[in-house]
Amino acid sequence: MFNKKLDFLMRITKTNNSALAKAVSLSPSYVSKLRSGSRPLPKSETYVNAIINYLSKRIETYEQKSIIQSVIKQPLPDDIVSLTELLLLWLTKDDDNSYQLVNEFMNVFSNGYHKSLKPTNNLITTKIDKNSTIFFGIDGMREAIILFFTHLSHVNTPQTIYLYSDESLEWLIDSNDFLLTWQNMFLKVFEIGHRLVTIHSSHRSSYEMLRVLTAWLPLYVSGAVEVYYCTRMRDDLFYHTLLVSPGIAAITSFTSIEHRTDNVRIYISNMQAVQKLEEDFKYFLNKCRILMNTYTIQNSIEYWQIIAQFSSSVTNSASYTCGLPAITIPKRMMLSFAHRMNKPCPEIFLQFDKGLRKQLENYHLYDHFTLPDIKKVKDGLLHIPLSDMIEETNITYTIEEFRFHIKNIINLIKYYENYHPIISEDLKTNWSMFVKKNTGVIISRSIQPGLHMIQTKLLSPIYWEYLSVRRKKEPIQSRETVLNILENYLSML
Repeated sequence: MFNKKLDFLMRITKTNNSALAKAVSLSPSYVSKLRSGSRPLPKSETYVNAIINYLSKRIETYEQKSIIQSVIKQPLPDDIVSLTELLLLWLTKDDDNSYQLVNEFMNVFSNGYHKSLKPTNNLITTKIDKNSTIFFGIDGMREAIILFFTHLSHVNTPQTIYLYSDESLEWLIDSNDFLLTWQNMFLKVFEIGHRLVTIHSSHRSSYEMLRVLTAWLPLYVSGAVEVYYCTRMRDDLFYHTLLVSPGIAAITSFTSIEHRTDNVRIYISNMQAVQKLEEDFKYFLNKCRILMNTYTIQNSIEYWQIIAQFSSSVTNSASYTCGLPAITIPKRMMLSFAHRMNKPCPEIFLQFDKGLRKQLENYHLYDHFTLPDIKKVKDGLLHIPLSDMIEETNITYTIEEFRFHIKNIINLIKYYENYHPIISEDLKTNWSMFVKKNTGVIISRSIQPGLHMIQTKLLSPIYWEYLSVRRKKEPIQSRETVLNILENYLSML
């Protein structure tokens, strides 16, 4: 995204807002908005060219060039003209890879990919000298990891494992074989009762972060992982990895940008040293925030508490659902549903309708959905969204409840200009997504067993852009057209 790339170049060249603004004849506040993403890519090519011309001249050191090359995945030319052209293209181009990566993430999330992984008793795939304490490079990291899990798998008392790394994860995600081994090793220790607390570095791009999360997703859905991120920026010159199992062992490495692929990994089994590293990690953890959590019916109380906090944020939103979206369920329908189930309905669910109308007074909601098959509705086979977080099994609409829902969408179109419905005939997904801009994202899986994930604002821009691209693929529909479609549909019930 433009703002993330601009921010990266300004940080790497040590350029503040005032200096860039003065150089290209803009106000510092405007540069700040470009950098934060609250202003889009400028339509004036003059501004963009001037920005890149200025920043290119500030790329002077070997360290700067090495870091930029690692991010844009291309060698940097020596002459300033070619360098400026390359960075201009990189800064302004649309990155389809981000869209494809979100697709991949959602497919793994919704299809239960973790079920294809099976715990294995044969952890060691490489011969290792168990007396070794020093390992080198990518292969060395893999050997140290296998040794770590070999020791951990023999510990029957549940442990909390701690992991942080801001270095390149090539050792993990560039080898499908080792990635599968890594996932299997974790599944084995999770079976014993071990848990994992991991901290992701926020200096990674949204694209890189999502790529890492996709590789980790089969472990996240196990419910045995707590995921955090650190908001403090590092200098991008030195990288650190720390993996600790209290009372067992630790792996640590510290390297510069020049040696990040052949750096030293130290395997530590000295208990005093392991304890000190555990203390270091916990101190760091206190400075971090939750990145995401997964929820099922087993932790539904916590889920509804987080939903309440999420819903209290009033900002522009986007929804994507195969079927009718949960966000537009009216209170009347939920009371009917709760009465049928003879169960109290979560208070936040009852507040959805009121909260949505308050939001639509000043902020936009882009609501992308499909109309379910009429026969499925009449036969009582259509599941109510989010009902799996109230009952063990999904509960279906009555025809009257479904009418309530459709009528509520019609009323939103009639009375709120900020409500933008998009009816699609081709949403063939078994997941839904609700994004609040610069706040967070909720994704849900519609197949059994139900699974829901809430991610914080760190990744919301990439999901927001993903749904924007999805909407642009649909034919333009006027409000009158959508109203006619819904009213005709309603008449068939």
